[in-house]
Amino acid sequence: MPTRLGELLSQTWNFCTAHTRLLLAGAAVFGLIGFGLQFAFAQSTLNQVENHFGDVDELEELSRRMEAGDETAVDEMMERLGVMGEEGELDEQAMSSFMQSMVVGMLPGLGLLFVFTFILGSFAGAYYTVVAVEHISDIRLAFRRCFQVFFPLLGIWIWTLIRTFVWIPIIGFIPLVIIGPRLLASPVIYLKEKRGIMESVSQSYARTR
Repeated sequence: MPTRLGELLSQTWNFCTAHTRLLLAGAAVFGLIGFGLQFAFAQSTLNQVENHFGDVDELEELSRRMEAGDETAVDEMMERLGVMGEEGELDEQAMSSFMQSMVVGMLPGLGLLFVFTFILGSFAGAYYTVVAVEHISDIRLAFRRCFQVFFPLLGIWIWTLIRTFVWIPIIGFIPLVIIGPRLLASPVIYLKEKRGIMESVSQSYARTR
């Protein structure tokens, strides 16, 4: 018999209050790592700008002058960016090359940021899933268990995404709405019943029929 909503909410509240330390510890650890990743990316971008165009403070000063309507600041900015033509006008080809070089230069950093953010999000998901499903009360044990099941859970999430999104190019977004929610129990089945990755996903789909 399904649990009533009021009882479910009460159980959830009791669980959160009983595991407050673990929930806050996870938020602190993953939040600090996420902040560190963003800070490192911001510093990398700032260094790249300084290598190409010089002191950032001078660029900000030029931007303020441009916002104030100083036309000479516009010329100085164009010249600094290397997009000014021989007659003092905007060189569209140079501007296009400049934009392309900026995008190409930022792609490696953006790619690394995406990869590390994805890994961090997956670790956070594994941590909170383990705490919720296995009712772990020790912080060190929770993180140790998170590392133990990280790759299987990652495999489950990837297989879930494939099964959910592979249909979109063929028949549109309807499968996303129908199939996606039915696969959300896959990590729970894996942790509770020790089934394989694909079997956990299949069982989630079957049991939510």
